[in-house]
Amino acid sequence: MDRTLLVLSLAFFASTLVLALEVIAPPGMKVVILGSGVEVLDIPGVYSRTDVAVVAASAFTAGATAAVILLRTPSTPSRTPKLSDSERRVYEYLLSRGGSAYQSEICEALGFSKSTVSELVRRLELRELVEVRREGLRNLVSVRASWLK
Repeated sequence: MDRTLLVLSLAFFASTLVLALEVIAPPGMKVVILGSGVEVLDIPGVYSRTDVAVVAASAFTAGATAAVILLRTPSTPSRTPKLSDSERRVYEYLLSRGGSAYQSEICEALGFSKSTVSELVRRLELRELVEVRREGLRNLVSVRASWLK
C-alpha cells in the first residue's frame, strides 16, 4: 500500500471516530453548586458551536478522504476470469506464447476450426481480455496489457 493511501485511510478513520464520538456523546450539561448542594441540569438537544464545527469538519474530512481513496484505488481486473474450457484454452495458449499469436496458429495448436477460434476470440474480445489487430490477411490476437502480470 502506498504511503499516501495509508495517510488518507488513517485520516478517514480518525475523522469517522471523532464524528461518531461527537454524535454519540451527550450534549452539554450544566453543574450548579448552590450552597451546600449540587444540582446537575441537563440541556437536551443543545450543541455548542464548537460541537457543530467539529461534527462538520469531521464529516467533511471523512467524505473527502473517502472520495480520494476511492478515486486513487486502481480498479484492477480479476486475475481469474470466468471462462469456458475452450475460451480458457485459447487464453492460456496466448499467455504461453508471450501474450500474442496469430489466429491461424491458435487453430493449428489447439485443433479448433477457424470458425470456432473466430467465435472464441470474439467472446474474449467482448470481455476485453484480448484485442485483435489485422495484419495483412492475418489476425494477431493479443492479451490486453492490463491482464498481463
